[in-house]
Amino acid sequence: MMTRRRFAAAILRLTEDSALRAQMGRAGKAQVQRYRLDTVLPPGDGALFICCKGNEYMIRENQRLLNQLHILTDGLMVFLAMLVSYWLRFSLFRGDRAMPLSHYVWLGLGAAVLTLIVFAVAGLYTSFRAVRFHVEASRVAALELLVALIVMAAMYVLRFGDTSRWTVVFFYGVSTALLVAKRAALRLLLRHYRAMGYNQKRVLLVGHGDSADLYLKKVASDKNLGFQVVGYVADSRCRADLPYCGGYDRLEDIFADTSPDEVVVALSADESDRMPAIIHACEKDGTEVSVVPFYARYMPSDPQVDSINGLPLINLRRVPWTTWATPLSSGPWTSSAPCSSLSSPRP
Repeated sequence: MMTRRRFAAAILRLTEDSALRAQMGRAGKAQVQRYRLDTVLPPGDGALFICCKGNEYMIRENQRLLNQLHILTDGLMVFLAMLVSYWLRFSLFRGDRAMPLSHYVWLGLGAAVLTLIVFAVAGLYTSFRAVRFHVEASRVAALELLVALIVMAAMYVLRFGDTSRWTVVFFYGVSTALLVAKRAALRLLLRHYRAMGYNQKRVLLVGHGDSADLYLKKVASDKNLGFQVVGYVADSRCRADLPYCGGYDRLEDIFADTSPDEVVVALSADESDRMPAIIHACEKDGTEVSVVPFYARYMPSDPQVDSINGLPLINLRRVPWTTWATPLSSGPWTSSAPCSSLSSPRP
């Protein structure tokens, strides 16, 4: 097994080779594709593949470290919330101590682990760059309520009847406040660094037309999102505000040149037949892809997506009474029912 020191030495010896460096560099930027290092590494270490583009490897490593710190601080805050709740219940409000402090320490550790599991399953550790803060805060509050209810239920199942229920109530309030405050501070910190040009997400825009214009308008109106559009792909030059990267037939070369973190597909209606080739190129490169439908301007900000046997249905206009009236409208006494959905194949 190769250690980090030997790995760093192999990278150094590889980049010192002028011939390989000429192949790896393009326009002054290191573009390492897939090079075998059998001749660089000692026998027995096998083949090593390096897949990095410029500083992309370092950026992703730092992002992974930040995500791990984010998770660890969540667990730490939940554990501290239990200790603060213990102090509030038995020191500030002078309640009767039926269980020792060690019991609540173990309860706090269990609540911390449970919180991390619930948050991970609910997708709370995915990117919330484009999600409003009040939406994230409401999810945190709802999930912490679930954790508090599970802890309360476990107290009865495990026969911990002497555990203070008010401590669990205080725990919910304190833990929610700490987790929401931490996320608010994190957003303010990221907003500051994004204004300085850091923590930017490189986006490649594929397509042109109204949907592409709408996407660029939304991104430009909120700099706090941290989206940096590095260029656009189209049949020909049609914009003066963005660099033109090339046509649709050069997607793989464009991905290698621009190194996007995300590809946003905003095709017009007459270009929808290009979607399969674009998705295939993104999957081959391993790049995240998002789609702005050509009918996006007619959609609400939070559309409801249903599914009929795997076919996604995007509800453009949902009437509130149809939710409880569905059993009545679908009975044998009806001949037809209005449909306010627009079907769209899932990319």
